[in-house]
Amino acid sequence: MALISVRPEGLYCEKGDFYIDPWRSVETALITHAHSDHARAGSAQYIATAQSEGILRRRLGQDMGLQGVEYGDLLQLGDTWVSFHSAGHVLGSAQIRVEHKDEVWVVSGDYKRCADPSCAPFEVVPCDTFITEATFGLPIYRWDSGAETVRRIYDWWQGDPERPSILFCYAFGKAQRVLSELVQLTDRPVYVHGAVHALTEIYREQGVAMVPTIPTSEMPHTHQYAGDLVLAPPSGRRSSWMKRFKHPQTAFASG
Repeated sequence: MALISVRPEGLYCEKGDFYIDPWRSVETALITHAHSDHARAGSAQYIATAQSEGILRRRLGQDMGLQGVEYGDLLQLGDTWVSFHSAGHVLGSAQIRVEHKDEVWVVSGDYKRCADPSCAPFEVVPCDTFITEATFGLPIYRWDSGAETVRRIYDWWQGDPERPSILFCYAFGKAQRVLSELVQLTDRPVYVHGAVHALTEIYREQGVAMVPTIPTSEMPHTHQYAGDLVLAPPSGRRSSWMKRFKHPQTAFASG
C-alpha cells in the first residue's frame, strides 16, 4: 500500500491520518507553505513550520488551530514520523518528510533550487518516493540568477527618473525576494502597496534583510513618485489605487 495516496480532499497518509495541502476541509492538514493554492481555510487543525506561522495566521485567521514546528524536528502522527525541511520557495516553505517503518516519502510543495536571500535554501532530503510539484517543470524554462534579474529591474527603474516605476509582483514571496535582492544594489526606499506591506513586515520580523519600504497609504496624494520604485500585486493594476501615479512605466515580475 502506498504511504501517501490521493483522495478527493487531497494527498492523504492513512498511517498518520493526515492530509498534506488538502483541497477541502479536513481534520488534520499539514501545510507546505502559505500560498493560497496550498493553504486553505476550514480545516480543524493545521501543522506547518514555525517560520510560516505569521503568514498563515494573517491569511487564514489569527485564531486558526495551528501548530508550528521547526525545520528538522520530528513529530509523531499515528504510526508515522513527520518532519519539515526547507523548500527554498518562500518564507517558511517546506518539503514534508513522512517515515513509516523503513520507508520514507517526501512531498515537495513548491520549491526552487537557486539562491534566494528572502528564505532558507532548498534541502536535499533522501527518500524512497518523491512527490514533486512541476509548475515550471518543462525544459523550456531556464531562469537567470536572482542577482541578474534584479539588476535588470534596477536598471529599468533608474532608466526613467522622471516617471514612477511600478513593478507588479505577487504580494507574498515575489515582492519580498525583489526587496531582499535589491539590498546588494541600493539603500533607497521602495514604496509598496498595502497588501505587500503587511506581508513584508512579517518577513522583517523573521530577520530577512530588505531595502527600506514605505506604504503608499502613508504618502499624501500630492506625492509625485517621480523616479520612485513601487511594488504592487497584479490586482492593483486595474484598481483606483493606480490613480495616484502620473504616467508610470510598468513591468511584471514572475517565474
